[in-house]
Amino acid sequence: MAKEIICVYQDCVLCGDRGKKIKQFIENKKINIKKVSFASDEGKDLINKAVFEHDIKTMPFYTDGENFSTSIEDFAKKPKNKKRGRK
Repeated sequence: MAKEIICVYQDCVLCGDRGKKIKQFIENKKINIKKVSFASDEGKDLINKAVFEHDIKTMPFYTDGENFSTSIEDFAKKPKNKKRGRK
């Protein structure tokens, strides 16, 4: 199942050359993007959380509901394995 990431944007994030790169990246990593306008109620709530809880002050930004980033690549990284100590 593909991971869904919310993208809060002011200008179309999937347009132009930058958009082509993002589209290719999300296709390769099997990520679904839900675009949310900054002017919507959901967008306003996410902007508030991004600014005051995660110190993000630019758009577009991405969130999975818990993590926030200005880079979609951050959501494709695998979590690091915790090293186990020897007994």
